[in-house]
Amino acid sequence: MPEQILAVARPSPDTVAVYAADGALTYRQFILRARALADRIRAVAPRAGALLPVLVADGLALPVSWAAAMIAGIGYVPIDPRWPARRIAQTLDLLDAPAVLCADPAAVPAAHRDRAITVGPLESAAPVEPVEPVELAAYDGHITYDSPAPDDVVYGVYTSGTTGTPLCAVNLHRGLTNRLAFMNNWFGPPPGHREVVLQNTRHTFDSAFWQLFWPLTNGGATVVPTSGEHLDLQHTIDLIDTHAVTVTDFVPAVLSALLTLLKRRPATVERLRSLRHLVVGGEQISPQDVHTLRELLPGLRVSNAYGPSEAAIGMIFHEVTARDGDNIPLGRPIDNCAAVVVDVDGRPLPPGATGEIVIGGACVGAGYHGEPRRTAERFLDSPWPDRLPGRMYRTGDFGHVDAEGRFHFGGRVDHQIKMGGVRVEAGEIETVSLACEGVRQAVALVAGAAESRELVLVTTGTASDEAVLAHLRTRLPRTSVPRRVVVLAEMPLTEAGKIDRRRLAVQVGRPDSPPATATAVAVAADTDTDPVLTVLQTALRRPDFTSDDDFFAAGGNSLQAVTAAVELSDRFGVDIGVRDMVDHPTAAGLRRLIAGRGRSGVPSTAELVAADLAALTATAATPATRPERRRTRPPRTVLLTGATGFVGSRLLYELLERTDLTVLCLTRGRDDSHARQRLLAALSAQGLGHAANHTGYAARITAVAGDLARPGFGLTAGRWRSLTEECDLIVHGGALVNLLYDYRMHREPNVLGTAEMIRLAREAGGIPLHYLSTLGVLYDHALTSGDPVPEDVDIAGVTAPSSGYSLSKWVAERLVREADDLPVTVLRLGEVMPAVEAAVPNPTALTHLLLTAFERLGSVPRATIRSDYSPVDTIARDIVEAVQDPSMPGRASHLFSAGSVRFDELADAHAERVSCARFLSRLRTAAAAGDAELAMLLAIVEHRAGARLDDEAGIRDVLENLLQDNPALFTTSNTRPKEPVGA
Repeated sequence: MPEQILAVARPSPDTVAVYAADGALTYRQFILRARALADRIRAVAPRAGALLPVLVADGLALPVSWAAAMIAGIGYVPIDPRWPARRIAQTLDLLDAPAVLCADPAAVPAAHRDRAITVGPLESAAPVEPVEPVELAAYDGHITYDSPAPDDVVYGVYTSGTTGTPLCAVNLHRGLTNRLAFMNNWFGPPPGHREVVLQNTRHTFDSAFWQLFWPLTNGGATVVPTSGEHLDLQHTIDLIDTHAVTVTDFVPAVLSALLTLLKRRPATVERLRSLRHLVVGGEQISPQDVHTLRELLPGLRVSNAYGPSEAAIGMIFHEVTARDGDNIPLGRPIDNCAAVVVDVDGRPLPPGATGEIVIGGACVGAGYHGEPRRTAERFLDSPWPDRLPGRMYRTGDFGHVDAEGRFHFGGRVDHQIKMGGVRVEAGEIETVSLACEGVRQAVALVAGAAESRELVLVTTGTASDEAVLAHLRTRLPRTSVPRRVVVLAEMPLTEAGKIDRRRLAVQVGRPDSPPATATAVAVAADTDTDPVLTVLQTALRRPDFTSDDDFFAAGGNSLQAVTAAVELSDRFGVDIGVRDMVDHPTAAGLRRLIAGRGRSGVPSTAELVAADLAALTATAATPATRPERRRTRPPRTVLLTGATGFVGSRLLYELLERTDLTVLCLTRGRDDSHARQRLLAALSAQGLGHAANHTGYAARITAVAGDLARPGFGLTAGRWRSLTEECDLIVHGGALVNLLYDYRMHREPNVLGTAEMIRLAREAGGIPLHYLSTLGVLYDHALTSGDPVPEDVDIAGVTAPSSGYSLSKWVAERLVREADDLPVTVLRLGEVMPAVEAAVPNPTALTHLLLTAFERLGSVPRATIRSDYSPVDTIARDIVEAVQDPSMPGRASHLFSAGSVRFDELADAHAERVSCARFLSRLRTAAAAGDAELAMLLAIVEHRAGARLDDEAGIRDVLENLLQDNPALFTTSNTRPKEPVGA
């Protein structure tokens, strides 16, 4: 490969090849520095076939070190200097190398330090000094390179063995050369400029190899991030924008976090426009995430890549297209590679049958260094030379081949685990755990639902969970340390007497699993709640996490750090990145950082609300044009938003049932077809699937793929225009509802989306706009005024709500009221509960979480928790009546049941009445044990509480004000809702 880099360097030796935090190197500088380092390596490590450990993590020295090893004719093995000292020493012992390449000799264990070759600081090429033209022969004269044979070792990469011993998968020049040649064909020539590739995976993973060296074989450039920052998404975006990166790689979990960030900060999308190709690999791909990204970045090609570390980075590719839908295949083998699916006896299976994926061809590596037995088990001579030439490798992955010859992933054969794209072996964790004093048995596994998967270690014996975790942190890389340790009295067994891993995974993942320790529960009850701490507790799902605990030592991973960093940035109005989390891993440290960084140039929530009101209400009140209302015909078509929500799906049904209107549903989706699937799924979830199958109803539903959070709802100009021509009225019920999010996070869909809806109503000729709001916009005002708030209250004179969601709806109401050229109706809803005729719960509603807590905890707090109880079917019918009422435009209406219900009295009669403090303690215990729903309720309680959880009175006050739709606080002329349950 170095000869390929030299070939492209000859015409333009002074073109920059490598960018890093410590500078840049031209092709000339890169090759000459690699050659000089290769001479030093050869002087001490002359023998071919050896593997050279490289303890260099980032900077210009990273690609130079790897290239130097190849020039020296020796394979290299990347090692992370941040691994525990014992892990590094063990790895170096296993490699038994004649030399160790390092950036810092102190990172090399003492027993190996005498063989260290230090890669000193490299002189940057920025700025590049002018150079006189040189003869090509003179330039080449500095470089001597013996081309490797196809079967020479190029690199080794460490995974972990199921026996507990780390395994070094050795790869060959043949496989690497084949992979890079394929990539040239796969990506195609860049349109008018050279490739710039960002190294976006850890340097200890084989994907980093192609990210560093493939662009250098075709005249491009590589961008090397600072170690540890490849999962700092803001830093990644900065690098893509700064260097106009064209190609990079994401594991699915990180891609999901990126999309969360883009949703919160849509302007960030513009900084990614340089990307033309993205490779997604490392674990099972998320179809929704990939399709969403392709919509955000039209023209971006996304490839699903599959292949084990034992087979030259990856050898099955598939370009994702819209026609893949929710079933994205792994793809087909690349050039000079092949794969088959076999049964347990190693016989090929026909298309559609599931078995183990076996691969062969140029990609297959040499095996595992120093592990002949393990090599013989997995690397075999192919019995089908016509289908799998040469040697073959058993991947340990289940899969099948479809009718088009594409492979699909079906899970792991053994107990190997992948978390966040990181390959982890349960065996290594278990073996290290058994070395901890007091551990008798140990099983590592993944527990939890797909959206909350976590690595868990289950042990028996006398060792506490804290002692086991402390033991593991000093012996395993961070990515292999379990999220939590559960100590059991005994392991569940199969009939054969073996540990039943399936039962164990269910047991430790159950909501009623025991908390990690009694101490943790006690700490949780005494923790001082503050906004920073609440963010970290929520990200970790650890209510026992305290102000001085280390985020990462408590089990936090990089993705959770991304989530916390974004939340802290949005909440406090300062830029917080993952690097800040690493440097300040405690809540106390982050508080000091935020205070020191200040709010320079970033508006507070109050300032942002004031600015929005000033700008948006002015626009709403004085439109550029005031079209004549051209709707003289009876309404035939309604635009409905929020139709996949709890209220919206029932409202869609009632519009179909009680009117003859055609309903256009603005719904998030990859396209109209996907949006329609989501609509029908929402109807089915409420027990209304028959509506989707009703011929007359189905024909009256039209899905329009759009997003309230995007300008113009993300529609094309033509699609927007067609909406203005088709719609006769609008029912705007769509909104983001998250009781933990602040105004900033609700602003785009709820406020800016409403402003766009007003614009649409105007451009449609001034059609009626019915806006669904919440009684929460009046709750704070009702508490301070002392009198029930009437429907015709001046919303501009109402006390602004403190809740982020209610505040966004309050601002949106202000916008709607200022649009006095439109026939506007405001409908404020109370506490919407399951339907009378089909009691399907709303799993995200606070009322559902509260009633669930009463049931699961078997206890109810001694608090009076009042609210209305308005069945969703009743409320949906009332909304339809209001839409059809010609007297409604210009008015507001409160839709809720007239009577009040005590939710604390709706619990099972056998539920124990306990103090509010005891109830909160039990809630914390259940949340710490892994109950996701009760953890969410706890987060909401703590979010609302501030500092009021110190005594019984404070806790009671918080609980009694959880539900903010108490009908005693509001008046209504509406008498349509039925009597509340229990009245």
